[in-house]
Amino acid sequence: MEKLALKRSRIQKEQRAQLPVVLRTLRVNAGLKQETVAEFLQISRSTYSYYEMGKTVPNIFTLHLLCRFYGIPMEAFFMPEFVKNLYPNLKRVREHFTAVLKTE
Repeated sequence: MEKLALKRSRIQKEQRAQLPVVLRTLRVNAGLKQETVAEFLQISRSTYSYYEMGKTVPNIFTLHLLCRFYGIPMEAFFMPEFVKNLYPNLKRVREHFTAVLKTE
């Protein structure tokens, strides 16, 4: 039982370490600034920056908003290889936000 707990703990740490990389990759590939994503989430830029640095972890509601923002499934946050295949979708995100920002 101890080995199972240790293995689960190691997996959780690995997944937690992947989340900041995925968040940054999604944002950069979409051509967005941290301020833009933070504004959508209605949080400060520094809070979002902490997510990307791995200092804090977004709660489940914030992750859900990010899924809607990028148009991805929740699993993408824990599978970095999935993010590599998202570039066409992220391009649409960038185009949408460019159009929205021009109209304001």
